[in-house]
Order: sequence, then structure tokens, then C-alpha cells
Amino acid sequence: MSNAEEESGSGPDLGTIKREDDLRRVWENEEKHFTPWLAKNIGRLSDALGMDLEVEAQEAPVGSYSLDILARDVENNRQVVIENQLEGTDHDHLGKLLTYTAGFDANVIVWIAKKFRDEHRGKHWTCSTVAPGKIRSSSA
Repeated sequence: MSNAEEESGSGPDLGTIKREDDLRRVWENEEKHFTPWLAKNIGRLSDALGMDLEVEAQEAPVGSYSLDILARDVENNRQVVIENQLEGTDHDHLGKLLTYTAGFDANVIVWIAKKFRDEHRGKHWTCSTVAPGKIRSSSA
């Protein structure tokens, strides 16, 4: 920043951070738009979770289902399943997350959604209850 900018208080133009309630205005289609964007920007998710994530695959098949992103926690050599929803959470995606976790023998689950239903978050439901010491869960 130059002295003139410091004195005037204007500073550099960094842009504007804006909340977007309609995520489909930014990413029309989850599979075609959001998942590729997230894979390309995996460093942002890595920073948010405090993990060093490396993308291994997008739309990775498990039976007739496709996991949005299969990643690896590089530092701990752990498989990470990442499922995203541009809407609120639902039981269908919860079931798929369990399928992906078993199918890839994953140790970390990341579920990204616009809004989490009460029954999908909180102290009453955690993966550590299902598989103590084996699985770490995160929601974003």
C-alpha cells in the first residue's frame, strides 16, 4: 500500500464479499459446475478444515452411485469423501455418504450443504459414534 493510500484511508481495492442465498445463481448444476469448481479450489476447503487435501477423483463410482470428490488427506494418508449439496441436507445424501465411506474405506467425511437439518447435525449424530476412532466427520 502506498503512503498516499495509507494517508487517505482508501487502501487497495479488494472487492466485495457478498452472501448468496441462491447458490444455483452461482453454480447452476452441482455435478457440472460446483463439483469441478470445488475440485479446482480444493485449497480453500483444505484451509477451512486445517487439512492438506489432494483430489484423487471427481464423480468416483461406488456401485451405481457417484461420490462428488474423493480426496486424500496428504499429511495423515487418509481417504476423504466429499459430498456436496446446493440445497439442504436430506436422508438420501446421508445414505450415500455412508455407502461412499464404506466403498472407499474412508476415514474422513466432508458434507457440504446450504443448510443442515437438525437431525443431520449436532451432538446426537456423529460418525465417531458409529465407528469410534476410525472416522472423522466435518460439515461445511
